[in-house]
Amino acid sequence: LDYWRDRLMMEDESIPFEIELWPRRTAEARAEAFNKISRLVTNAGGSCVREFDLADIAYHGVLIEAPRSTVKSLLNDAARSVLAREDSIMFFQPCGQASIPIPELVDAAHSSITSTRYSKAENVGVLAKPNVAILDGVPLENHPALAGRLVVDDPDDWAAQYEAKHRCHGTAMASLVLHGPRNSGDPPLTRQLYVRPILQPGPPDHQGQRYEQIPPNSLPVDVIRTAVERILQQPEASDVCVVNLSVCDSSSPFDVAVSPWARLLDWLAWKYGLLFVVSTGNHADDIELNMTVGEFQAADEQEKQGSILNALLADSRLRRVLAPAESLNAITVGASHADESDYSPRPGWIDPICHASLGNAITSFGRGFKRSVKPDLVFPGGRQVFSLKNPTKTQPAVLTAVHSYLPPGHLVATPTLGQLTHGGEGFIRGTSCAAALASRRASLIDDAIQEDMGRVRVNAPAGPHRALAVKALLAHGAQWGSAEKAIRGVLPDQKADVYKRILERWVGYGVVATQRGLSCGNFLATMIGWDNIERDKSIEYRIPLPPSLSGKIGLRRLIVTLAWFSPINPRHQDYRRARLWFSPVSSSFRERGDGFDWQATRRGTLQHQIFEGQRAFVFQADESIKLQVNCTESAGRLQESIPFALAVSIELADQIGVLAYSEISNKLRVPVRAS
Repeated sequence: LDYWRDRLMMEDESIPFEIELWPRRTAEARAEAFNKISRLVTNAGGSCVREFDLADIAYHGVLIEAPRSTVKSLLNDAARSVLAREDSIMFFQPCGQASIPIPELVDAAHSSITSTRYSKAENVGVLAKPNVAILDGVPLENHPALAGRLVVDDPDDWAAQYEAKHRCHGTAMASLVLHGPRNSGDPPLTRQLYVRPILQPGPPDHQGQRYEQIPPNSLPVDVIRTAVERILQQPEASDVCVVNLSVCDSSSPFDVAVSPWARLLDWLAWKYGLLFVVSTGNHADDIELNMTVGEFQAADEQEKQGSILNALLADSRLRRVLAPAESLNAITVGASHADESDYSPRPGWIDPICHASLGNAITSFGRGFKRSVKPDLVFPGGRQVFSLKNPTKTQPAVLTAVHSYLPPGHLVATPTLGQLTHGGEGFIRGTSCAAALASRRASLIDDAIQEDMGRVRVNAPAGPHRALAVKALLAHGAQWGSAEKAIRGVLPDQKADVYKRILERWVGYGVVATQRGLSCGNFLATMIGWDNIERDKSIEYRIPLPPSLSGKIGLRRLIVTLAWFSPINPRHQDYRRARLWFSPVSSSFRERGDGFDWQATRRGTLQHQIFEGQRAFVFQADESIKLQVNCTESAGRLQESIPFALAVSIELADQIGVLAYSEISNKLRVPVRAS
């Protein structure tokens, strides 16, 4: 409705929008429904621009252009509108979904932080083929930070629609995947990055704001499917196993039903064995506090933090994850309130979140389908600062997000500024950044797996198992850490379950901030396995214990992560056709779990749990922990064999003095699966 109102204010003669039809079971019934819609639209003076029908995900969409009079009747008198009364229409949707504001680049503040080191492109050397693809806007290929590092596949010449100054989002995301934050000191990837444009700059809205968006003359589901299937056909993308999608539809917050976007990603992940890394979406709406401006200014830091956090939680229903973030087969990434920028508070700027392990103030809240864990993980999204919208002391305090290329945030490559002749840099923040950093880590994990397997002359996982090994190890480093303690400090006197429910919806399995999943250490041994499993079957794994641990007191931790891809049944209320889970582990590691709702961990396609213990226990030298992976059908008959990956870590406190890695690796001369 807001979209229609905005377009009417722009005084367009015709207004494009999408209608989603009820997905009839037969091609004949779907064709009949489309023909009827086409006649209605034509009689109203409009036209059907595009149709896309994909029965595998129960989606039938039509892009139409309707005259202003038709849109006015839908808004003002829907009861008399022939379209509103048409039974074959399920939903009306705006066009140009996934709209990302194009920031104003030419300002003195931004110019002052633009790096002067860019006199020429960096020496990239010989880079390996990409293992990550991003679907985003067209990047600045010749930006010195990106030159020689990108494979841009633009078959429709969308770059011709972009002025250089508008190539903001794709440039920033490519920069983060390749380099991480430019001020972090991390080395760049040794691989190229594959880029498939799906965004174009749109026309200014009635307020003069421009957006990078999926073109309004196309259907997003069609654009994404075409882009992904083209990736699979390109020789230069033959190594791609991860697809980054730092793009969401702000008009489609998750609400009970899985969106067409998410259904498409679930279907593509299963069909082609790809891991999609998706951002949860940003909610940069104003934060209305339950106090006046004067009261807020007079409050101490803890009172301010408590008021802000209570306001976010009270509004969480309107800050849900945005399509396609509810995808079950994808990894969904939210943003934590963390970055590596040097930031000194500026007058009038307010830092709304007290701790880096908590979600930032614009990240979305979960959960997902059937109350599954969403977001799955959070990565640093940058510290989002706010300012008071109204300085009058007696007025209610309202915080509004500060949009600036100044710190805090992640330092990324940006388009050239004004008179500058070389590429620029600026600070940005949000869930797009977090998803890009997750994709960067996924690339590094994939390289580590290939290298480690090659060193011990073991065949590395291939096909869907390759993407699933990355998925499992990507989540393997997630933990709440100090987040629960931080939130208890801000919101005291709550029941323990309240804190847990907040964290589950805000940060999912937690912040990925450790090296777990990328490497081992003297006191950390990480194992990875993969296989296929059939309905009503189970596979048992035996995880060897370090013999020297027997009888020792001290903190020990067992981390188990199970990842799989499930086929979907979009016409069934349970949707997910394959349900996998691992059974409870040895009691010696179960003095304390991670506090997570164990039922929620089994509702998606990623189960991640952490078990801790302190007490000494005695065991034989050949004793092991038994883990059983189980499979059953969930949404109709399951005949397929389901690929999965299992990651297990044993982590011991340094004080115990047991070298977990060497003792376990010495016992792992044969595979740990027990048939």
